[in-house]
Amino acid sequence: GNPFGAYLRLQQQQEAFYREFHDALAADPRNSFACMSPYLSALVYWHTGVSVPTVQPLGLYTGASYRPELADILVTKTIFVHWDMVCVLNRFAERLSSAEAASG
Repeated sequence: GNPFGAYLRLQQQQEAFYREFHDALAADPRNSFACMSPYLSALVYWHTGVSVPTVQPLGLYTGASYRPELADILVTKTIFVHWDMVCVLNRFAERLSSAEAASG
């Protein structure tokens, strides 16, 4: 998930792509588009005037289920987090465990 048109270098290339997306791709009823976040949907609308629905990822492919008695945490990756949440949560758990062990 990169920003819409992120790999287009020149302003003219971006403008041409946005025009093509609006006039041809999004206008063709055979095409369907979706964004993985409201932010990306707003970004597409800002650049093209095309309203694209948001379909947020669910992580169903993991086969995980919610069972609070296990105290498990399922973390999905997202483009808006600039750090690895799994790493952050594991580090927090390690520090918490160490602090609890040291206190008694």
